[in-house]
Amino acid sequence: MILTIFNAQGIICHVPIRCIIKTIQEVCRIAVLPIFMKITSETDYALRILRCLGQHGTVVGSKMIAEQIAVPERFTLKILRKLMISGFVNSKQGPGGGYFLARENDDITVLEVVEAVDGPIIVNKCLSPDYECTRAAKLGNTPKDCYFHCFICRVNEEIRSKLAQATIAQAIEYEEKKPGSAAEIIFGTTDEKK
Repeated sequence: MILTIFNAQGIICHVPIRCIIKTIQEVCRIAVLPIFMKITSETDYALRILRCLGQHGTVVGSKMIAEQIAVPERFTLKILRKLMISGFVNSKQGPGGGYFLARENDDITVLEVVEAVDGPIIVNKCLSPDYECTRAAKLGNTPKDCYFHCFICRVNEEIRSKLAQATIAQAIEYEEKKPGSAAEIIFGTTDEKK
C-alpha cells in the first residue's frame, strides 16, 4: 500500500507504508513491540468470496464459491458464516440454495470487511482506546502531546481512508475490464509491487 504525504518542502511523495513503519520503528527504537498491520488470510478470502458472489449476482453454492476462489469448502463455509453474521451475505435453503450478497456490491467497502473479520485497524497499541501510555504519564503529558502518537494516528487514518474508498464493485469492474491487470490499474504499471 502506498501513502501520499508531503515532505518538509511541501513536495508530494508517494511512500510505501512499510517504509514509514520501518522509519517509525527506527526513530522510536521500538524493539519489543514492532508496529505492523497484517490483513489475515481469512479477510483475503472473505473479500474474494464477496467478489465471487457479486460477479454472479445470484445464489451460489458453497462448493462453487470454494472452487472459484481456490479455498477448501470447509474454510469457505466458516468465512461465509462470519459474513452472514456481519450482514454482508444471506443464504437460501433447499434445492438451488446457497449464498448471495445481502447488500449491493458498491455498498460494501474493503474497510468494512477487514474490520468485520479481523477487528479494528490499529497499527500501534498506543492507538487502542484502553491503552495507557506510561511515557506520557511520567512526563505529565497526554498522547496528543506525543509527535509519534499523532503521526501514527494519521497513518492509521490514511490506511482506513484508503480501505474505505475501495469497494467490492471496483474489484469486479477491474476484473471485467482487463482480467489480470490489477497492478496496472492500481499502481499504473504492469510491474508487480509489494
